[in-house]
Amino acid sequence: MAKTKIKRLYLMPILSKALDVIELLEGESGSVNLEDIYQRTRISKTSVYRILKTFQHRGYVAQNQSCEYRLVSRPKRLRCNADGSSVLDSQKPAALCRVEFQERSKVCVSE
Repeated sequence: MAKTKIKRLYLMPILSKALDVIELLEGESGSVNLEDIYQRTRISKTSVYRILKTFQHRGYVAQNQSCEYRLVSRPKRLRCNADGSSVLDSQKPAALCRVEFQERSKVCVSE
């Protein structure tokens, strides 16, 4: 008897749902309310609410006074190289990176 090998998918269901919400918002020209997102994605309202609040907290989504949500453009993460020089894609001034590099170099030890 030959055993069939089952291919396992190591997926995270809530992450897939969160991406469904992002993809829905990407396709919208305006804002969308919680009820519409719930009905169109068929994800539970509780999960949709938590996903939206997480995205809002992280700066990916904004909520207006009518309780509608929309994607917002986040600024690129500003990074510095280990030597204190700026990363080209961030357009961050090298002088600022040098200051941050010096600050990160300080170590505090308390007993």
